[in-house]
Amino acid sequence: MALSLRSLVALMDKRFGAALVYSSQAVSYFKKMGTLPALRIEEILFNHYQVLTAVGKHREAQHYIRQAFTILERKTNTIKSEEYRVLFLERVRLNREIRKSVELSQDQGCL
Repeated sequence: MALSLRSLVALMDKRFGAALVYSSQAVSYFKKMGTLPALRIEEILFNHYQVLTAVGKHREAQHYIRQAFTILERKTNTIKSEEYRVLFLERVRLNREIRKSVELSQDQGCL
């Protein structure tokens, strides 16, 4: 997660090359280590999507937003209460941002 957050800081500082390096390292680390209980993998993937989009790698970015959305859908489907599912999707900022990005990509014909 530290690498992913570091990539976002670099992105805010407009250090696009560094942002891409850190974000790519975060994704590589996740692929090597697998799922970790205290880490939201969809957040790593979403952050990578943001970095890739910022550096103009839109096609590659779509792959990562689709992965993040798939994980989010899987988690959402485990929530039995409709009320809690809605709260999970609407009140959690990351979940809202993932859904919004997917919707935008679909509207633009990218997905």
